Amino acid sequence: MTQSVYVIGAAGVGKSTFMGELLQRLPVAMSPELEDLHAKPNAAGNQVTLRGHYLYQAADLWGVYLGVWREQFPGSDGLDRASSPTGEEWLHGEGQYLPDAIIAEGATLATRRFMKALNETTDLLVLALRCDPVVHDLRLAERGAGQVSSFVLSTVTKTENLVNDLRKEGARVEWIDADTPAHWRAGLQLAESHLSQ
Repeated sequence: MTQSVYVIGAAGVGKSTFMGELLQRLPVAMSPELEDLHAKPNAAGNQVTLRGHYLYQAADLWGVYLGVWREQFPGSDGLDRASSPTGEEWLHGEGQYLPDAIIAEGATLATRRFMKALNETTDLLVLALRCDPVVHDLRLAERGAGQVSSFVLSTVTKTENLVNDLRKEGARVEWIDADTPAHWRAGLQLAESHLSQ
């Protein structure tokens, strides 16, 4: 069965940093090209395409990183905002080949429906990052994203609600204290171990 890891958390909590460190720990090479994985017309008839980067172990395709790998705001946030239904269809596609691993982070695909589909079709591990509010505020200030505090608070609540919903669905969800180095390292080890099963 496909192993998957999805990293969720509030805006500015460190999801992309965590994902970058995880990718460095894995014995994989990421394709520089952004690949079209699946396309689906939306209600207006426009094609919405799920995209990602292939991950290779040696010369063999091993997995997919869903989203756009880039310096600023990587992950699923680089996808079309309506990518979640396309992603669901890709996961449930008849005769669809899923790679050995799927890795993702970011809010765009972290919808209840996509995460439920990911849990149904793969062996999913969700890592939910959180940190002390003071540390969180400092990270946001350093980031310079200028995000409104009400928006940031809404992403904290969304993460908590998604964790609760996923646990009700039987998904494996682990909270990671992103401001505690030992907990951060333990989260990386957990993800690495899960993906190597």
